[in-house]
Amino acid sequence: MMQGRPTRRVIAVCPNPSLDKTMAVNQGVGPRRATRVAVSPGGKPIHASTVASALGAAVTVIAPLGGVTGRRLRDELTGEIDLRVVPISRNTRETVTVVDDQGTYLEIIEPSPVVSEQEVEGVLAELADALPTAGVLITGGSLPATVPTGFYARLVEIASSAGVPAIVDASGDALKAALECEPALVKPNLDEASALLGCAPSDLATRQGSVKAVHRILSFGAQRVWLTLGENGSVFARRDGSIWRIGGVRAPVVNSVGCGDAAIGGYVAAVVEDQDDVAAIRLGAAAATSKLSHLEPDLIAPMFARQAASDVKVERVA
Repeated sequence: MMQGRPTRRVIAVCPNPSLDKTMAVNQGVGPRRATRVAVSPGGKPIHASTVASALGAAVTVIAPLGGVTGRRLRDELTGEIDLRVVPISRNTRETVTVVDDQGTYLEIIEPSPVVSEQEVEGVLAELADALPTAGVLITGGSLPATVPTGFYARLVEIASSAGVPAIVDASGDALKAALECEPALVKPNLDEASALLGCAPSDLATRQGSVKAVHRILSFGAQRVWLTLGENGSVFARRDGSIWRIGGVRAPVVNSVGCGDAAIGGYVAAVVEDQDDVAAIRLGAAAATSKLSHLEPDLIAPMFARQAASDVKVERVA
């Protein structure tokens, strides 16, 4: 069981937040009018922390924000979340996602703002201030080009030195560097894992291939690996050799963007309740399923997720 601390907070560090605009359109060609538009705070850790908050967790978000979009994001981050803003001189980026009525989407992401070394240190200072109340740290997503590749590794080291488990949902060189610091959990998807391991996604999509993949990622330093396989479910493995296969759940698809983040949100909500890994996996998978039926990338039905968690099929395979 991950050593979360009951009643303690989920701390989310989001180094590259965005203001998300999601538009629903009917399938077709040529100009189309949006049937619905949703604006919400974005960035992987923010999505995950919003889900965790909806499930009842106490949450603190640390994010560098600037300009008009930064102010709008701050205004959109509603509810019980404690937002700690590190002011930056540039505008926070925007992301536009267009989703048709078949669930197919196009995601357009603005370039990241320049974040100075002083502003990065401001994020770390806020983390140091928040850690005494922390039960778990979540971080991840892309990094602004000016932020060092080892940023997530540094966060893992800081959290670990305070006895706080750190969860990293990242990719590429930033994930590789973080793995060397032994994060409590990493959650790559099929494409991220195949890039990390230097193989084709199809090599990991099989039952045997996915198990081999989580073993290899564990060998890089992770204490736990949660490899998500889309509609084929996921595989969760621990350093002690335990492996579970989580069944895919069929659900109406409105927008799949944010499902992996919702899984992390459900997982950490269970961690700070001192639930074991299997219970946390179930709540994470149920939260991801709930997310599918919502246009917004950070929205779930918390009561549904709590009730559906017991129905998630979790099979121990090792």
